[in-house]
Amino acid sequence: MRNSFFSWQNKLKYSPFFQKAFLTLNLSPDFPGLLNIELTNACNLKCVFCPRLSSNREIGFIKKSLFEKIIKELGVEGPIEVLWLMKDGESLLHPQIIELIKIAAAGKAAKRLELYTNGLLLNQSMSQKLINSGLDVLNISLDALDERTYLKLKGVDAYQQVVLNVKRMAGLKKKMKAGKPFLVVKMLETKEVRGQKGKFLKTWLGIADGVVIQKPHKWEGSVQVDPGSRVSSDSGSLSRYPCNLPWLSPAVNWDGKVTSCCVNFQDNELIMGDLNRQSLKQIFQGEKYRQLRRAHLDQDLVKWPTCARCRYWQQFPDMSRRLRKISQEK
Repeated sequence: MRNSFFSWQNKLKYSPFFQKAFLTLNLSPDFPGLLNIELTNACNLKCVFCPRLSSNREIGFIKKSLFEKIIKELGVEGPIEVLWLMKDGESLLHPQIIELIKIAAAGKAAKRLELYTNGLLLNQSMSQKLINSGLDVLNISLDALDERTYLKLKGVDAYQQVVLNVKRMAGLKKKMKAGKPFLVVKMLETKEVRGQKGKFLKTWLGIADGVVIQKPHKWEGSVQVDPGSRVSSDSGSLSRYPCNLPWLSPAVNWDGKVTSCCVNFQDNELIMGDLNRQSLKQIFQGEKYRQLRRAHLDQDLVKWPTCARCRYWQQFPDMSRRLRKISQEK
């Protein structure tokens, strides 16, 4: 599993050919192929590259009843390709985290169930529970190779603790002869760690199942992007094409509000509906979503200023022809 999964994951992230093949199969105006469910937007770190501290949203935790409703619908309409149990916060802070993962796994909501964590709460008990939860992939954002850099980037002196937690998790998997969750250690390629990719890979490839080094992206202009990022911060020189996310991947906030993508961290014009009163299918096929898609196809984002500022669309290939075709069919 180790090599085949990691190879597939990297190809999907960085190969235009594989991205286009995946998008051709999963872009739709009918129901999302990917979904984020935010368990909480609370966090125990203060990362300098995270925009959550400037968010206008209240801090909270998703209710089990709402989560069960979403999973039930995904089981009926899906399974979708990937379900991420995270968005703007640290999911392990949710007091029912293991129960929620088991509900999602038992409900066959997605072909792949993933979780991102900073690893700070990944003690032995939590690690054992995660191994037995049905989770497919556990991504741990380490982002540094030493205490000083970690403290500068994350705001907390916890590097050695997280390293210990990751190594213990890997050891427990081996001891329990567990194939899941696939353990990924991730580093964001900020200027503080640039030039250390080789060392990071060498450090973790023999321990984790996979290692990801990710380029930073622009959070709607709220976080300064390092020079050399593959996402441009120059809005004046871009030849824009439609973002794929309105046809692919909404996100559910902890309070049930549905936003059109995981990059949106505000309560703003990109809130498409509320799962406390609607189904995900109703929202995804609703009039506001249709208006957003048409605005992207027409490149007229005056009424969608968050999209107009965002450059995350560059992470994906130009699928304009496919998007126009499926929109006309609808």
